[in-house]
Amino acid sequence: MAEIRITFQGEDYVIPESRAFEIGERIEDIASLPEVIGWAKSPKFFKMARCIGVILRAAGGRMTDKDVHSQMMADFQAGNPAAYFSVLASLVAVLMDGAPQGKAGEPEKTDAS
Repeated sequence: MAEIRITFQGEDYVIPESRAFEIGERIEDIASLPEVIGWAKSPKFFKMARCIGVILRAAGGRMTDKDVHSQMMADFQAGNPAAYFSVLASLVAVLMDGAPQGKAGEPEKTDAS
């Protein structure tokens, strides 16, 4: 599992690789992997803000989930959603770490009985 990097309000935050597992577990308590993936098409802004807040606070930030949500909404309204889509990619990477890989890097499907 790699370190987690996120930029918020112009400041870079980093979670070392040694803590990435712990952060992945906290994120899963808020949203499952399928939920996080679905946010690319149908965002759940409050849950997204909570997940981002977990990462930022674990990296030493002092912002609340409400602060994250307010900034995220301002960025989306200003036409700057790109940073949050890169955060979604980071969230997916954290939640997918260690998953079995099938073709083209996708998780293997198991046979239903």
